[in-house]
Amino acid sequence: MGKQFEDLGQEGDTEVFGAKISHPLVRARDKNAIMTLGVEHKKVEQEILDTDQSTDEFNAVYLAFGYDSVDRYLGKTIFSLELHTGDVDFGSRTPPSRLEIDEEYIYLNTYLTRIQKIYGYTNLLLRFQGQYSPNRLLPIEQFPIGGYFWVRGHEPATFLGDTGYTFSSELLFAPPLLGDKILFNQRVGQMLQLAAWFDTGGAYVTDALSGERNNQNLSGYGGGLRLYYKDRLTFRFDIGWPTDRKETGKSNYLYFSGTYGFF
Repeated sequence: MGKQFEDLGQEGDTEVFGAKISHPLVRARDKNAIMTLGVEHKKVEQEILDTDQSTDEFNAVYLAFGYDSVDRYLGKTIFSLELHTGDVDFGSRTPPSRLEIDEEYIYLNTYLTRIQKIYGYTNLLLRFQGQYSPNRLLPIEQFPIGGYFWVRGHEPATFLGDTGYTFSSELLFAPPLLGDKILFNQRVGQMLQLAAWFDTGGAYVTDALSGERNNQNLSGYGGGLRLYYKDRLTFRFDIGWPTDRKETGKSNYLYFSGTYGFF
């Protein structure tokens, strides 16, 4: 829960457990394909001032296909397609957090990324992700737009829809005139990259109720830097601006992320 909800005495608890089995369909130097079958159980409880407000609980089965390949055009493609189906448990003494949800549901998820070398240390990253569902889903299964990976330059999960998409285009390039310089036994162009990007996306509600907003579209743009040190350190920084800023919204958003491998 965010700080703004804690101040209102609102708290939440989420339980997720499951199992899956995967089988490789293709294993090669330049391509891989894998199929996964999984089951999961999720339960989300919310309370305000120690009083239970809602319970979202369901069992689900999913089938996923994943594929990646490196081609002669100096690019890499990553693709996944997932089919989810489940049953909502209405047996709790508190109602679900969303009105008029479907007891049985199905949705399809897809993810596609293309990383293409342009020249030298300049690369283009294109990313699409989407979801389609004919049902009214629980919030934890809805498609969010807004936030990192979901349209930068906006608040996280600005809007939730049962169906939605995001598209991101990002140009990555080495600092001018420094790409071939050596620093810490590594070329600067391999260690440090600048980024310029544009994100857009939309989300749509199935069978919107009276007074319920049925769709939202967002776009944002910005820049950042990427730092890579060998195979151990990764650091990302981005600053994003909304293309259509609201008077009550922030003028920009900062994003930081990093990983470090000790072994």
